[in-house]
Formats: sequence, structure tokens, C-alpha cells
Amino acid sequence: MTEKPLISCVLPTYNRAAKLTNAVESVLSQTYSNFEILIVDDQSVDNTSEIVDGLKEKDSRIIYLFNPVKGANNARNFGIENAKGKYIAFLDDDDIWMESKLEKQIESILNLDTKYGVVYCTFARKKVNGKVLRQHPSRFSRIKNGDILNRLLKRNFITTSTLLVKAEAFEKCGKFNPKYKSFQDWELLTRIACDYYFYYVDEVLVNVYESTDSITLNKKGRVSTKYMHLKQFMYLYETRHRLLSHRYADLGFTLVKLKRPGFAKKFLQRSLKYNPLNIESLLLLLLLKFRKAR
Repeated sequence: MTEKPLISCVLPTYNRAAKLTNAVESVLSQTYSNFEILIVDDQSVDNTSEIVDGLKEKDSRIIYLFNPVKGANNARNFGIENAKGKYIAFLDDDDIWMESKLEKQIESILNLDTKYGVVYCTFARKKVNGKVLRQHPSRFSRIKNGDILNRLLKRNFITTSTLLVKAEAFEKCGKFNPKYKSFQDWELLTRIACDYYFYYVDEVLVNVYESTDSITLNKKGRVSTKYMHLKQFMYLYETRHRLLSHRYADLGFTLVKLKRPGFAKKFLQRSLKYNPLNIESLLLLLLLKFRKAR
């Protein structure tokens, strides 16, 4: 690889000084060395700034930024605005990169058509104790390179820490939406997928750790955000009835698990409106009627 463009790694952090060093060290250990690390402090009240000062003494590629407008997405956006790289990668403060992550992704995108704007990879979701819960995307998923808009409209399967994105894509498509408290990667990537192709590196290059304070574990919050995503991109679903049916069915299924049968029924009925042969929606509606009749 003759060309070695600068990659900006945006690493937002909030009150996780104890975990931050491991995340930063996983970037410093990369086999690809032309990068900068923008640690964006989201107004932490612990000793995060002191930890970063110590890390900066070891490596001049580390840059400390204090986020002026609190919020994880605002922190990522502040990092993007201050990034100097032609490509931008992201790492959450409790996740870890494998040492070849950047090298394999930058090699891929440099050999692709200019229409490709994003490279992502498989990640392993782990508990804090290191136990692997599952891998995403799973080996049974038929992941397609190129135009993946329809796949993203169906479900979210990419997480922020796996991304390598052309900086120009943020100028064209916009940055992270501060209104999203979860699924912010899904919302962003849906917009980018309208203009760019995606490339998938079929290898676990990121470990994503579940923590008890993670907002993604809040099921009620996930439902409301999924519905917000659906409403935002309804103009894309209007010509994709089977995908729209799937999304309504997914919301209905989640609401059944949350023991909200009334709301679940409404979404399942909408699902069947756009695809009368949606078996999942039919079965769930029958189940709800059976439970009500008992």
C-alpha cells in the first residue's frame, strides 16, 4: 500500500476514565500508523482529563477536545468538525479494536470505486467479563457490498465502532442526529446509503462490550427510536411495501414482549396492510386474539 492517508479516530467519552485507556491503547496498537485520535470529553466529572494528559505524553497523535454541547452525538459531531483526516473512524470508550482494523479497512476502500464511502466489519458483542454473546452480522447473514440501502431499511446491523467513513460523506449527507439517543448509527448510515456504496470486511475487528448503563439496553427507548427512524424515512418506505410491513411487524413483536398488546395489535395490522402475507404478523395477531379470549 503506497498511499497512506490520514485517518481521524473520533473517541467520545463520558465518565469512563477507568476504561478509556484500554480503548485508546487499542488504537495506538494499530498496524496502520497514520492516524490521529480525537478524544472528545463529553463534560465528564471524573478524572478523564488527567488520564488523557498522561496518554498525550506518550503519543503526540492524541488530541484532547472538550465538548461544548453535552451529548454523545454532539461529541461525535464535534470530533468530526475538528478532524483533519480524509477518512474518519469511530470508537466508543468501552470498545476495543483489533490491531489490524484500520489497515484492512483502508486497504479495502483505497482499492474500490469512488462511489464507496463506508467500510464496516464484523464485531463481537461481549459481556464485561469477556464472554462472547454473539457476532454481528452473523455468519448466516447474506451481507452484500455496494448498495445496501434496502438492508438498512429492514434492520440495523452495523455499529459505530466498526466504521471507516470518507470525510466527504459527512459534508454531503450530514453528521450524527442529536435527537437520537440510540440507533444513531442506523439513522446516519441510512442517510449515507442514499448516496454511497458500503464495503464489508468479513472478519471480527472490533469487540463491543455491553455495560449496565448502556441506553441500548432500554427496550422502551429502543421502540420509540425505531419508530422515529421509521417516520423519518417513510418517504423511502412508501415504494417498498414489504420492507414497511417488516418494520411494522418488528415494532409489533417488540411491543408484545413489553406486554403492550393494544399498541402491538395496531402495528401488526399496519404490517398486514402493506403485506397481507406477512406470516409473523398473522401469527402474532392470532396469538393476541387467543390470549384475549381466554
